[in-house]
Amino acid sequence: MKKRQEIRVEKLAYRERTKVKITNQKERVKVQTEMVKQAKAEAPTDWGLESEVRKLAGAWYGREGKHFRWGKNPGWVYMGEQKVKMEVPRVRSKLGEEKALESYRAMQDPKVVDAVTLSRVILGISQRKYERAALSVPESFGIKHSSVSRRFVRASAYKLRAFLERDLSPYDIVAILLDGAKGLKKGIQKVFGPKAWIQRCQWHKRENVVSYLNKGEQEVYRHKLQAAYEEPTYEKAKGRLLAIHRELEFVNLSAAASLEEGLEETLTLHKLGLFPELGISLKTTNMLENVNRLLEMTTGRVNYWSSSGHRQRWIATALLEIEPRLRPIKGCRFLPALRHAMRRKTMIIQNEHLKIAA
Repeated sequence: MKKRQEIRVEKLAYRERTKVKITNQKERVKVQTEMVKQAKAEAPTDWGLESEVRKLAGAWYGREGKHFRWGKNPGWVYMGEQKVKMEVPRVRSKLGEEKALESYRAMQDPKVVDAVTLSRVILGISQRKYERAALSVPESFGIKHSSVSRRFVRASAYKLRAFLERDLSPYDIVAILLDGAKGLKKGIQKVFGPKAWIQRCQWHKRENVVSYLNKGEQEVYRHKLQAAYEEPTYEKAKGRLLAIHRELEFVNLSAAASLEEGLEETLTLHKLGLFPELGISLKTTNMLENVNRLLEMTTGRVNYWSSSGHRQRWIATALLEIEPRLRPIKGCRFLPALRHAMRRKTMIIQNEHLKIAA
């Protein structure tokens, strides 16, 4: 008896939940239908198409127009992110040629819709779940996964093209951050020649050196290297680093070789005399790592990359989305001084080469 009562209670609870669910669905459809009615009421007659037809063909039964009405065709326009069916008036010229309506063409322009779709996908809405997230309009279409995917590809391809074609000539480029790849370094040197001053990441250099040491020695030499790099002048910093190098030759030859490789490039800011002012921002690649972290937050949801173009579209779109949130680096007011120091040092080196050649 008790068991029967429990079953009956469960059935009643299920019926109540079902009623609530059906009621919610009905309410949602009701709200959406009212939205459509309101949008149509606020829009011009026939979504503005009739006014264009009147300009072309004149008033009904009139003879003053250069065109004449030719019935209607089923069509669609964008409402929000979805396509809504409508009857589209047709117009023909006196010679029988079809005249396309500019207002109808404008209402089918996907640019605005593509931009909205792009923004929502970048912000985290899955393309497969897009239809559930959107406020669906009754009798509408165009928000299925395939449609959303095509919109996103179209919009992100436009973003990639804008990113690649961006004109850098108005910018006064003073510093370029690299992640250490040899190909990037070679490209910078090829473009800028002797004007290129490379500052290697001191953090990566330090970690590469201590990675060859025993765990008991790593912390000791990590502190020594950090203290050496924090010296304000080139002479003091290089002197301490060379002393550490001599020590490492007796401790671990691989660590000593790692410190020696590219040592001068880790001291570029010291050499230019601006380490105290710009070292906090430019001595490491932390700024790049921060951008990469923001990039990962956007692109990390993609589980499968179908092609290099797919990857490039996402990265370009994400970078353009991140760009407005980036802030000036600490010590940015010293960048003109950095440019002046690089020019002065470059001229000194070039003069020395000329003297040697003479």
